[in-house]
Amino acid sequence: MMLTVKELSGWLKIKPSTLYLWATEGKIPCRRIHSLIRFEHEAIQRWLESFPEPHPQLLPKLAKSSVPADLKTSLRLQKGSPILSCMGKPNRFQASSKRRTWMGLFRRHKVWWMSLMYQGRQVRQSTETTDKRLAETILAKLRIKIAEGRFLDVLEEKDRTFNEMMDRYLIEQSVTKAPASHQRDEQCLGHLRPVFGPLRLIEVTPKLLAAYKAQRRQKAKPATVNKELGLIRHAFNIAIREWEWCRDNPMRRVSLEKVRNERDRWLSPDEDTRLLTHSVPWLQDILVFALNTGMRRGEILGLEWRAVDLNRQVLVVMKSKNGEKRTVPLNSCLVELLRHKTATNEKHSFVFTTSCGTRIDARNLTRAFYSALEKAEITNFRFHDLRHTFATRLAQAGVDLYKVQRLLGHKSPTMTQRYAHHSPESLREGVLILERHHPIGLAQIYHTEAIIQSRRCVSTGAGNGI
Repeated sequence: MMLTVKELSGWLKIKPSTLYLWATEGKIPCRRIHSLIRFEHEAIQRWLESFPEPHPQLLPKLAKSSVPADLKTSLRLQKGSPILSCMGKPNRFQASSKRRTWMGLFRRHKVWWMSLMYQGRQVRQSTETTDKRLAETILAKLRIKIAEGRFLDVLEEKDRTFNEMMDRYLIEQSVTKAPASHQRDEQCLGHLRPVFGPLRLIEVTPKLLAAYKAQRRQKAKPATVNKELGLIRHAFNIAIREWEWCRDNPMRRVSLEKVRNERDRWLSPDEDTRLLTHSVPWLQDILVFALNTGMRRGEILGLEWRAVDLNRQVLVVMKSKNGEKRTVPLNSCLVELLRHKTATNEKHSFVFTTSCGTRIDARNLTRAFYSALEKAEITNFRFHDLRHTFATRLAQAGVDLYKVQRLLGHKSPTMTQRYAHHSPESLREGVLILERHHPIGLAQIYHTEAIIQSRRCVSTGAGNGI
């Protein structure tokens, strides 16, 4: 026979919170079934029989209770046993310190505080109330959470702040990302810390996050808002899985913004010629390299000679955006360009360098690029659109999208599907299959019969005076 906490509490006239406490401390035999606590009737009977003599003050109360007869007769308790400590309030002869220990409460400046032992250490927390009965209720709920193993999570949520979580995230997680991604995390925190920084983790609610999203939407684009909210979501996931600071992620109930930032801009042959004409020589080399490889700006500026093999006519991108290496084949135009650079210039570490032999700064490249665009009268174009131009020209030439994906270094084909509408020839095979069911000769027969039928209708109508 299995007894619940409520049933055993009614039989022994003991508070449920006390039974939960005894079960946690191992003072009473019990069984845990998932998150529930149950008591075996025979185990409780043997536990009660272990006490030598019944206590005279306890028997009158047991006579009025609904305890089974076998439990009544076997209930033998001695003075000072744990059950007696919960039967009524301590008498007036006991010391005040014992009364406070029995209750687990003490008063400090008219506010009731809780004091209890958890995992070998003493924990003191304020109930934030001056009402003693309310403080007892809060203490009882806290003991239940201890018995169910949920006290540590609530304790961490109440102690840890958003700033502490993000500081640890930057040290342990963000540093493993690419330098640009790490810099982006710091930029996002510049907007998040003033709003959520001093808040405790338990105070960061979906309501506050939704309000931040609505307020931030007025000044930033949807993609920027999503990056900031995504940083919060990832940090909370790490705090739940690895640090055990909390149990719930508030971002789980907050939706992200809808992003429509697909660009379909590429250079036409005329714009290509004008841009190269109005560019300085060192910028021309970079533009030709980008149009023939589809590499990103950082990949081009960080390209070193040790990653270039002119004999095999290939190069290896050591540090890509997704962290993986990829091999890019070189056409004859790029092979000639690179051989010219090796013949005219001293071989430095980087392929594209300044006149001093140092790496070209990205800001200087951007400044020269936009100056060339202004002179060439080209609008609505960015350096990254050279990568789009490379992929678009391949798709228009009928190159398979899988090859385009491998050349661009996309992990997923989803990113490459944006160029599918530039390759209509790859879909022609689908409609040509229909010719097997309806050959050309059969189609001509249908067409001829339709003409004859229309002529009959016209002649019949003329005979009827229509």
